[in-house]
Amino acid sequence: MAGIDYNHEVNCGLSVSNVNDALAWYSNVLGFELSERMDQIGFAVLKTPVPGVVLGISETEDGGGKEGGVTMTWGVNDLEAAKATIEAHGVRTDGDIREIPGVVRILGFYDPDGNHHQFWAEPND
Repeated sequence: MAGIDYNHEVNCGLSVSNVNDALAWYSNVLGFELSERMDQIGFAVLKTPVPGVVLGISETEDGGGKEGGVTMTWGVNDLEAAKATIEAHGVRTDGDIREIPGVVRILGFYDPDGNHHQFWAEPND
């Protein structure tokens, strides 16, 4: 049996209540760029600053924020600067930056549809 031949791209999919609002939020707050848009089916693809990672957003009747959904965790070099950026946009966070000593530093936050995200950075050793 042959192994899986991955193509070095990850497409993360999220349900949102309004594609236009989500596009504005992901562009203005997280700096993602519109790559493709299909208004007839309420779908768009955004390029992220992470090579090989794109975000597909689909407009659905019940929007995002469902329990048990995927939490996308974005690696950043300066967690404090990332936190300041999203707070300047009024983004709701899970509170303060949490650190697992010697392992990782994490900050949870939510998009307008309630989809959970996290930023992670190397620990402060």
